[in-house]
Amino acid sequence: MKKLIFILFLISISFWLYQKENITFFQKQSKQNSGYKIKKNEVYYDDIKLKNVDIDTFEIFESCYAKDKNNIFEGHINFKDADLYFDAPSFKAFNCYYTLDKNGAYYRLNKKISQADINTFESLNEVFAKDKNNIYFKWHLIKDVDYSSFKIIEKRFAKDKNQIFYIKELSYEFNKNKFYNKKYLKIKNMADVNTFEIINNLNYCTYTKDKNNIYYIEPNSLAKVLENYDSKILNIIKNIKQCDDYKVNEILKKAGVKKLFKK
Repeated sequence: MKKLIFILFLISISFWLYQKENITFFQKQSKQNSGYKIKKNEVYYDDIKLKNVDIDTFEIFESCYAKDKNNIFEGHINFKDADLYFDAPSFKAFNCYYTLDKNGAYYRLNKKISQADINTFESLNEVFAKDKNNIYFKWHLIKDVDYSSFKIIEKRFAKDKNQIFYIKELSYEFNKNKFYNKKYLKIKNMADVNTFEIINNLNYCTYTKDKNNIYYIEPNSLAKVLENYDSKILNIIKNIKQCDDYKVNEILKKAGVKKLFKK
């Protein structure tokens, strides 16, 4: 009898330790994954219980999603309940934007990237992705891009050896007169790709430069250009807190600068 009690005690301790380890694991994960946690062998998202979860195969991605062997979840919502049918065993989420399963790669779940090679597909950030053959902007194939030299500069900027890409809704390239989606950001005196860099990145605008010019860039207008800058101008622009080219020009004037931003 004592032996039986001891065995039962060991089993209960083992179960408690197992459960504690799982709770700790999911609590750590939840800090990065929008509130998933486990309580008494049940999975919760922000205190909403997930139904029909296979706890042994439950997995949280470094993003908005989680899955088990049968189901995929975004928050507490089961894909099947939202009429979203992906292959759970092969489902993978790179972030909240790019996902894939054995049938394809997707942007925001509802845009299939038809040309994607799923074996080599990967997300570069929230709007750029690539596989062994192509670079993609959201779900669009970028046709005029040099694959080997393509590089993300910053969240809204990328480049290859020929051009600078700036994200403006569905408009993402400026280079001579080649533009996509009939919306674009154009810099009149085109930026020198090899020396292009961001010098001041604010919430609603960005100041960039190359070896020749400084560029004031905001999403809803054409770029403004300040030509042939010197070190005094560069230092002023680096410390500007304004997203208004008129006000910036006023600041430059007060500093005795004659060269100003212009369209």
